[in-house]
Amino acid sequence: MRDDGGYQTCHGLWAFTVAHDRGCATPDSCVEDLVSELAKAQPEALSEPSTLDIDLFAERMLMIARSDSGGTLLPAWGAELMKHQGPDGGFSTPVPGEHPYYAFHATMASAWALAEWYRREREAGKW
Repeated sequence: MRDDGGYQTCHGLWAFTVAHDRGCATPDSCVEDLVSELAKAQPEALSEPSTLDIDLFAERMLMIARSDSGGTLLPAWGAELMKHQGPDGGFSTPVPGEHPYYAFHATMASAWALAEWYRREREAGKW
């Protein structure tokens, strides 16, 4: 499922973490490799992003947070993601003719990523 840090890599890491959470897999170097691949693909900043750019940024952050990895990277990513929240609370850059699903998915992924980051920070006693 790997695609150099794209959606397929995100979903591969997601599948692995779900399996691990249910006792069906144990952590191994695969997780480290997937996390590294996603972190390498993650831009430091989103300059004039499209809705899909925001969506993929949020998915990478989310899946790394769910895997309990990337602790030092998450605060900067969370701050960057929050810069792209619109006045309506959503996370998208609407483009004429763009399917509305993209905005819904980008908002869901962003909200979930921020919630996972908050969970990690709270569990670490930082909040």
